Order: sequence, then structure tokens, then C-alpha cells
Amino acid sequence: MTKEEALKTYYGYDVFRGGQEAVIDALLSGRDALAIMPTGAGKSVCYQIPALLLSGITLVVSPLVSLMRDQVTQLVQMGIPAAFLNSSLTFRQYLLALDRARAGRYKIIYVAPERLETEGFQAFVREADISLVAVDEAHCISQWADKRAALLELVKGRPGKCGIVYCATRKNVEEVCDFLRQRGVAAARYHAGLAPEERQRNQEDFLYDRVQVMVATNAFGMGIDKSDVRYVIHYNMPKD
Repeated sequence: MTKEEALKTYYGYDVFRGGQEAVIDALLSGRDALAIMPTGAGKSVCYQIPALLLSGITLVVSPLVSLMRDQVTQLVQMGIPAAFLNSSLTFRQYLLALDRARAGRYKIIYVAPERLETEGFQAFVREADISLVAVDEAHCISQWADKRAALLELVKGRPGKCGIVYCATRKNVEEVCDFLRQRGVAAARYHAGLAPEERQRNQEDFLYDRVQVMVATNAFGMGIDKSDVRYVIHYNMPKD
């Protein structure tokens, strides 16, 4: 079956929408792809068509439990064997779904991010024939990613280099700064909740290289003149 035949057979369309075919071609050729598309543009088709044409299972990571259920229901109605693994299932239902997945009963499996590291799921993926992994609604990456480890790797990988880590809230600033300090990184904090004296001292420590990393809310960027800042990390997803 070709991609065009799959589109017509399962979705009833003769042609792809703008942007869909390029993503599908990339996935079918074995390349990674990042697709940023507006609501209603048909993002799901971009990984569902390759899922039908590839030999193994497609895992779809999605944080939206209700949408996950709706999409699986729609796929099953279209004649595509699919299932979901999330908190709406009882433990018995979850084990049954995993057993059926091991038996090759499903072509597409939707899984909530928090399920990825469970022992049962890990055992399944080690033995399963998985052809494609898709992240549907990519904001779940910022919500669920083992972020502290990634942050530490980025900072430690730039020894002696000055950087700024922006956080969305004062609480995040405090937590991230403490985390870096506990792991041997010379870090300072900056947010509006600090006393003016500490803000001034921390800013000067960063400007004069007494600390390597400034963890701050975005107010810190106003008027900072430091020529050797080598990286900027957004610990939380910016709002625009």
C-alpha cells in the first residue's frame, strides 16, 4: 500500500494537506522530523500514515488522556488496531493491553509520558518491534522531561563558560539554583522577591565571574552587559 492509497482507504481523502506529505516522506525514509502545525491541520495523519506503512509498532507519546481515548476510538472504527496506556485504565486493563501489545495485536499504541518508565512498559519495549516513536502535542516534553539531568549535562559540558538559566517563576529559580549548587556548580539567583542588596550582589558576582551560572526570571536580562555569556537555557517553556 502506498501513502496515497492509505490516505484514501482509511481517511477518505485524495490529496494531502499542506505540510503533511513532507513530514510523512521524512518518516518513511527513516529521518527524524519536527512538525509545527496549527490546530486542525492534520498533525495526527503525519504519523498515522507512516505507522500503517512501516512494519512494526508505532508508539505515540501524548499527555492528553481524553484526546488519546478519542483518537484510539476513531482509529479502531477506521479498522486500524490501536490501544492506549494511561491512568484511565485499571491495573488489570493495563496488563491486558500490554499482553495484547506483546502479541502484536496493535499497530499504534498511545502512551502517557508517566508510563514510559514503568517496569512493565520498559519490559515491553525491550522486546517489541517498534518502527516509529511520535510525540503528539510536544508541550509534554517540557512538562515531563527529566529536565534537571539535561540541565546539569548542558552546564557541566561547558566548564568555565558563563551562562544564564531562565525560569518562569521565583520558585523555579530557587529550586534550580539550589540543585546546581548541590552538584558543584557556582550559581547565583536573581528574581524580584530577593532583597535589593542580594540582587545587586548576585548580579555583580555574575558580571565579575565569581559565579558561572545565573539562574533568574526574565527580568534579569534587562540591561545586562556581559560579553562572554556563552549559553542561555530556558528551563521552562517561554510563553511566546
